Amino acid sequence: MSSQGQQQTVAYAPCPPDFKSHTIIISIATGDPNEPTLAGVKGDFPLVLDELTARTNGSFQVMTDFQLPQPIQNAQMLLPSARSVEESIKKVGDAMKPGDLCYVYFAGHAYQDTTRTAYMPLPSGERLDGKVGHLPKQHPP
Repeated sequence: MSSQGQQQTVAYAPCPPDFKSHTIIISIATGDPNEPTLAGVKGDFPLVLDELTARTNGSFQVMTDFQLPQPIQNAQMLLPSARSVEESIKKVGDAMKPGDLCYVYFAGHAYQDTTRTAYMPLPSGERLDGKVGHLPKQHPP
C-alpha cells in the first residue's frame, strides 16, 4: 500500500514464498559445420550462467557443444540434441507448479526456411524446429 492507502501496481505478481525457478540453457556455438563458430555464444555463456545460477532454485539443465572451463554445480549436463531439448522441457513442465518459473535460454545459429518455420542446427545434424508466428509477410523485391 502506498502512503495514501492505494495499492501499488506491479508489472508481475510476486512469486509465492515456496516457488521454484528452473533453467534450461541451449548454447550452440558450432551447430552448423558450414558456418563459423559463434564467438558471442561462448563469450556470453559465463554471464548468462552467472545470472541464471543466481535465479535458479529448481532444476538446471545445460546443453552446449563447447568445452566448459569447469563443471557447473547442480546442473545436469546433456548432449545438445533435439531429444535432450524435448525431454528437458517435458521434465521441467511436469515438475512445475502454479507460481513456478522457467528460464529458457537459446543461443546459436538460427535460420528461416519458410515464412513460418525457423530452426537451429544442432551438432548432431538434427534441427531444432520452431514455428514463428510474428514475422511480417514477405514481399517480393
